[in-house]
Amino acid sequence: MQGNKRNNKGVFLIFDRISAFYDSLMKDIEYEFWIDYIHKIGKKHSASFDTVLDLCCGTGNSIIPMKKYARELSGIDLSLEMLRQAKNKGLERIVNGDVRALPFKKGFTLVYSIFDSLNYLIEEDDLLRVFKEVKRVLIDGGFFIFDMNSIEGVKYIARQKEIVEEDDEIYSVWRYKLSGDVITLYLSVFPKNEKDGDRVDEVHRERGYSIEKVKELLLKAGFRPVVEYECFTNRLARKGSKRVLYVAENRKEKF
Repeated sequence: MQGNKRNNKGVFLIFDRISAFYDSLMKDIEYEFWIDYIHKIGKKHSASFDTVLDLCCGTGNSIIPMKKYARELSGIDLSLEMLRQAKNKGLERIVNGDVRALPFKKGFTLVYSIFDSLNYLIEEDDLLRVFKEVKRVLIDGGFFIFDMNSIEGVKYIARQKEIVEEDDEIYSVWRYKLSGDVITLYLSVFPKNEKDGDRVDEVHRERGYSIEKVKELLLKAGFRPVVEYECFTNRLARKGSKRVLYVAENRKEKF
């Protein structure tokens, strides 16, 4: 059994070894529904979908349905192997990079991120760095729309303890362990076809963040106003909401 690799900057590349199986693992995720929801909420706030950036785009499943809304669409992900899968789907304008130091200049009207990608940032300082970087690359009046698991959300996931799934290509075993507000996933993937190699193991960690903490960091980064929704609804988030969609505007200060 092998652990997660690190890149030359010491960052864990937690998706590299499962990249070939990622789409099978996520086969039940309704990406088009998710993007349609972001578009609906974005339009409610008068967000422009002119120049759009997908933060943590992975294998590109969240980029494909956004094509119908965005005039110009880019993506970024830390995992080269995940991006190779995306490029195999014919996707362009996707780059390898760290979301804490975005390799872009100011110019996006909208930045979005789905599927609790930002919960992988365990340290508050790292999350704040991302928020500041997103603000830097957004035009005045641009929007940052993303979802995160709350503390209640990671606790809810951890109650599942263990999940075993199977499809035509793989068996997968998902084991969860909660420590405070951090959930650890021990993921094992067993390919059915010998040509796909042997068992693959990865360890994933997510931190649940309270609505108050995320809003505090967004405001500290310079976003305002910030609105929080109970994900996939039009209702404002409340204490107990498990997944929260944040809509943060890069509104130009008036003097």
